[in-house]
Amino acid sequence: MILFLGAEYAKHEIGKAILKEFLRRGLDKTYDKEIEEWKKYKREKIFAKKLTKEMKDEIERFTKEIKGWEPEELKEIVWEISN
Repeated sequence: MILFLGAEYAKHEIGKAILKEFLRRGLDKTYDKEIEEWKKYKREKIFAKKLTKEMKDEIERFTKEIKGWEPEELKEIVWEISN
């Protein structure tokens, strides 16, 4: 357990040192465009996961709901969509 905590602490410290050196060299300004594109990608990825889950839930809910429908109700829906 202690070894694991030491390794986690070392990772954190190494990450801080890398970030500090990155900023010191001004690479955040040099790679500003790439950083913004990466942030945008991460935001879109999170949004896509949420949307996918919501869509799956909605499809599942609709599938359960439609099982109880009578043929006449289904005809009405098909007729409304095709017009």
